[in-house]
Amino acid sequence: MSAAPAIYVASGIDKRYGGVTALAGVDLELHSGEIHALVGANGAGKSTLMKILAGAEQPSAGCLVLAGSDVEFSSVRQASAAGVAIVSQELSLFPHLTVLANLFLLREPRRRGVVDRAAMRARARPVAAAIGLDVPLDARVGDLRLGERQLVEIARAVIDEPRVLILDEPTASLVPAEVERLHTVIRGLRGRGVAVVYVSHFLEDVFSISDVITVVRDGLIVCSRIAPSATTVAGVVEAMLGAPPPERVARTHRTADSTIGGRVALRGVRRGTSLLGVDLSVERGEIVGLAGLDGSGVSSVFDVLFGVARPDAGEVELPDGGAAPGSIAAAVRRGVALVPADRKANGLMLDKPIVDNITKVSAIALGRAGFRLPRIALRERAHGWRERLGIKTPTVLAPANTLSGGNQQKVVFAKWLDADAGVYLLDDPTRGVDIGAKQEVHDVIRSLADKGAVVIVSSSDPDELAELTDRVVVFFRGRIAATLTGDDLTEHALLETMNTGIAPVSVAGS
Repeated sequence: MSAAPAIYVASGIDKRYGGVTALAGVDLELHSGEIHALVGANGAGKSTLMKILAGAEQPSAGCLVLAGSDVEFSSVRQASAAGVAIVSQELSLFPHLTVLANLFLLREPRRRGVVDRAAMRARARPVAAAIGLDVPLDARVGDLRLGERQLVEIARAVIDEPRVLILDEPTASLVPAEVERLHTVIRGLRGRGVAVVYVSHFLEDVFSISDVITVVRDGLIVCSRIAPSATTVAGVVEAMLGAPPPERVARTHRTADSTIGGRVALRGVRRGTSLLGVDLSVERGEIVGLAGLDGSGVSSVFDVLFGVARPDAGEVELPDGGAAPGSIAAAVRRGVALVPADRKANGLMLDKPIVDNITKVSAIALGRAGFRLPRIALRERAHGWRERLGIKTPTVLAPANTLSGGNQQKVVFAKWLDADAGVYLLDDPTRGVDIGAKQEVHDVIRSLADKGAVVIVSSSDPDELAELTDRVVVFFRGRIAATLTGDDLTEHALLETMNTGIAPVSVAGS
């Protein structure tokens, strides 16, 4: 543990939203030159505490002391000016602006009253290089992939050399190489005396990088400043959930029932340089994983099946016997559902009630059929999904942005379950979800396959693919490198094949 003094102290922090208590008497000390991991289940209060530390929310009671002085931040900008920066899981970038403009938004250096772009570039280049942000500074942020946008957000926080840096799920969108590079940057910040708060659901990362761990449960600190060497992952999980972790569900490797009829199939599909003659078949009742590095072709398969892109050549077959959908609307009408990786940007209407989010797709479909359900019926349907999926909310009339990440993901699933889709394309379905909610989402996915749906899953977590799917098709540079199943379907084999395009000897011929 750090011998340096506490630079930022939160004492007796309460936060109430109406009759709901999010934090109750929380105490937290952050020390200079220390990486302090904060963990807890979805809805435990972590994000609320981080927002209070960063000025995005104000406490209902309690006080904050920064470098020995009492502080009251009314905004993130005010906290940042005092040396407290946050990288939130909900990215706050402006997609229509360039990377450089986002890095210095509202704080551009000026020379004789004119924005000094040369000075901006000079400050930005070494920071971008240090964290592995290998994109042109003049590139439009909206054109970047999700992982690159995450790195831009981190660079924007680091560029001002904060005294306290709060990282909320910083690796959720990053591939393994990017994660290790970011961890190197974080260790460098620790070496320069920065107090780093590291919030993550990836407990392996927490144990790898943190100096101390604090666990939050139900708005309370239940374990404070534990050294990773003094506990275990299982011990932290038990503290997070208040009970021993559930037993890991063994893979069933279900065999598709060909008597059900209907499949998703690609035959010789080409799409630019991203798909170079791909043959793939997934039967009803299967859970099939797609794995590969960025640009390998996985996202292009999803684009073709969901009507985002048309193939240049080859054939696509959906369970209804028809060819590739010509548009997203056509895909939805034909029972194809997409649960996107970025649920906040693409999967939810955050400011709309939960009921509107859940019933949106089915209500539109019913409207095309010539009738509409009354509002009370829609509420009853949404309430039914809340009960079946265990969505933690007192009412389906609450906005979706009041839910924790795991519960937001359940709402996205509920939307497509309510529409009775037959094909589920799941892009990183448990990204940013805690271990308890992750198991619940896995149960939902298995139930879809058990009911005869076609389920295709992509995940940034190879271990998740190994646990959840019946087989994994690994893509490498636009082609299928191998299909892993049975005892050959391991995290190690997946990573090796994804990075080299060559499967381990025991599965190379599969």
